[in-house]
Amino acid sequence: MTAILFCFLAGLLLFVGELFFPSAIFALLAGIAFLTGILLAFSLFGWKTGLASLAAGLFVFGGLLWAWLRFLPKSRIGHRMALEFRNPPGTIGPSSDLVGRQGILLSPCHPIGVALFEKKRTEVVAESGFLEEGSKVRVVGCRDGHWIVEELSED
Repeated sequence: MTAILFCFLAGLLLFVGELFFPSAIFALLAGIAFLTGILLAFSLFGWKTGLASLAAGLFVFGGLLWAWLRFLPKSRIGHRMALEFRNPPGTIGPSSDLVGRQGILLSPCHPIGVALFEKKRTEVVAESGFLEEGSKVRVVGCRDGHWIVEELSED
C-alpha cells in the first residue's frame, strides 16, 4: 500500500512541478507515476482496489487539471508566467477608426508593411500587389486585425 501511495504522491508532485517548470517531461513522468500506482493496486490487491485507485487517480488528476485551468491564469504566479502584449507608444491598433484616412508607407509593403497615419505608425497589409516605401496609401478596411490599404494614384 505504501508503494501505491508513494506513486500517487510522486505523480502529484511532478504535476505541480509541471506548473512551475513547463515541459513535457514532468507531465510524462507524472502520468507514468499515476499509472504505476494504479497498476500496482491492480496487481497487489485485485480488481476492486485497482478500480478504486483508478477512480481516485482520475478524480485527483481531473481536479488538479480543472483547478490549474480555472485558477492559475488569474493568480499572481499565472500573471508572471504569461506573456503580455502591449502596443508600443505611438502606434495605432485595429480598435481605432482609420477607414478612409490617407497616410504614407514607411517601409515596403510586400504585402505587410508599416505606414504613418496622423503621426502614428501602424502595421498595414496591401490590398493587392507590392507597394514601395514612400507610397501614399488609403485605408480601405480592417480584416483579421490588420488594416488593409490601397495605393493612391498620382493624379
